[in-house]
Amino acid sequence: MKKFCLSLLLLAGATAASAQNAAGTSPAQQKLSAAYAALLQQPGDTARQKAFFDAFPKTFFELEVLFGYNPELIPANLYTEGPNYSTAFWTRLPAVPLDQRADRLIDLFTGGEWEADMPSYLKSELKAFADKEPLALFRLLSRRTPAEQRLFWQCYWQNPCKDPWLATALSHYKKAAARKYPRETAV
Repeated sequence: MKKFCLSLLLLAGATAASAQNAAGTSPAQQKLSAAYAALLQQPGDTARQKAFFDAFPKTFFELEVLFGYNPELIPANLYTEGPNYSTAFWTRLPAVPLDQRADRLIDLFTGGEWEADMPSYLKSELKAFADKEPLALFRLLSRRTPAEQRLFWQCYWQNPCKDPWLATALSHYKKAAARKYPRETAV
């Protein structure tokens, strides 16, 4: 029995080790890094733009694993590259519709929490989109349940300090969308 348990433990360790390369990066990080490098080599290539979008995190947890500041737990993640990846996500993907990118950010922030660095960079991009096109934001939110909308807004409105843009943005969004999206603006 001990030999069997030891064999299982070794197998699990080998499997976990094979999931990371020598530098300690995960397959998701390798895929995203490769897609980013390919995008930089040929920024106008539609397939490379879509590959980068597809490799980009889809949940807040994935975002934290790939870009969060956790040097003890994940020493070799993409923390220092956050601004570059955020800019690429928002400005270098004309082949991916803006609504689709905004929808991905809504998914990322649903159930997330305010944090500096990468979440903050992406939140700034989403805020610029929402300020410019509040109806588009509410149209994307209308596809979600009220619970998902609350989880999104909970993250979106979090801020480490009182900022005048919070009240201004809320008023702007409600005025722009209340008539067409009453349920969503009530959340």
